[in-house]
Amino acid sequence: MEYNQIRDLIIKNKIEEGLQILLDNVENDIQNDIILLTSQFHNWEKNHRLNLGAPIEERNRIIYAILSIITQIEKESKNGLEAKRLNSLQEVESDLALGYEKLVSLKSNGAIDLFMIWLTNRYPKIFQKLLDEEKNNGKASSLFTELSNLNLDQFASEYNLNATTQSIHDYILEKGNSIPMFFTGWIEYSDYKERFAVDLNKEIDKYKQRHQNLLKTGIIGAIIGASTFSVFERSIDKVIDLYESGSADEANLNHTDDDDDDDDGDDD
Repeated sequence: MEYNQIRDLIIKNKIEEGLQILLDNVENDIQNDIILLTSQFHNWEKNHRLNLGAPIEERNRIIYAILSIITQIEKESKNGLEAKRLNSLQEVESDLALGYEKLVSLKSNGAIDLFMIWLTNRYPKIFQKLLDEEKNNGKASSLFTELSNLNLDQFASEYNLNATTQSIHDYILEKGNSIPMFFTGWIEYSDYKERFAVDLNKEIDKYKQRHQNLLKTGIIGAIIGASTFSVFERSIDKVIDLYESGSADEANLNHTDDDDDDDDGDDD
């Protein structure tokens, strides 16, 4: 199997062709992983074609997961410096897949997120009033009245929600009464997700440049690629751990603005 040929197909967006070659040439245990990724890619394509909210980060996650499998298969037949380069390459690809997976999660919106976004866009004065009440009294005391005055049918229609006006009213009211500083806390959480995504994207850009270095052909490319990766921490893992542990604000995340001139087949 010509691994660079398959990589080239994936990178040049001939993903189904590359996946089919993989399926025709691998053992059963790896076939299951490829079949799963093929199904995920088909679902992404369908949602993208129907304009149903297919995040480009999900496509990028799938691409790097496929590339990681190609590298995993190839390194089993290599040794010495080439095996070391391929091991570093697979670590980069796996971490990029993980990074994009986390970005998909950060950009997804649940029912509360959708309501808050709708409220801030449609009724900014009411949203600000509820924030002011929380700041002054620790609670949005007029929430019941304001919810009763909102056009919640419009909210359900805009987001294609299968829910009645009364059920939406009761759900938001219950959350507002049971969660301290409900509206203020949502703003803080949204800011947290935004900062998390910014820091994660910076690390992803650096990893993509390392990926290009490791793909360089020949013995010189192998030496440069492996040695370049070895001097870096696996910082995508670090950023995720810091944010999920709540330590990101205290951490010193030193970023460098590396040029992103990669051609990995993913989209920004």
